[in-house]
Amino acid sequence: GVTCGRKHKRVTRLNLEGLKLGGIISPSIGNLSFLRSLNLGVNSFGGTIPKEVGMLFRLQRLNMSYNNFEGVIPTSLYNCSRLVTLSLMSNRLVHGLPLELGSLSNLEMLIPTSLY
Repeated sequence: GVTCGRKHKRVTRLNLEGLKLGGIISPSIGNLSFLRSLNLGVNSFGGTIPKEVGMLFRLQRLNMSYNNFEGVIPTSLYNCSRLVTLSLMSNRLVHGLPLELGSLSNLEMLIPTSLY
């Protein structure tokens, strides 16, 4: 579901886990500037992870596991400096984790992808 903040009425949580959704993630995802939690796990999303996810500087939790994302993990993710959990398991991502993710000092849980 969708959760909005009390004060600004902006989207703070987006939980679409297991809803059998597909397609690509629009670069417009970067416009959700108040988003703290994004859960897209267990769906059929594909294409590349848009670099605009890196514009979500309030993001604390990101779950994109069990989808069909492909290509590389965008280095723009290092802009999400508040990220605590990052899960990319069971996708078709290549080239490993960007070194820039090492700068995420708040990251407590990293569940990487199986690389192709």
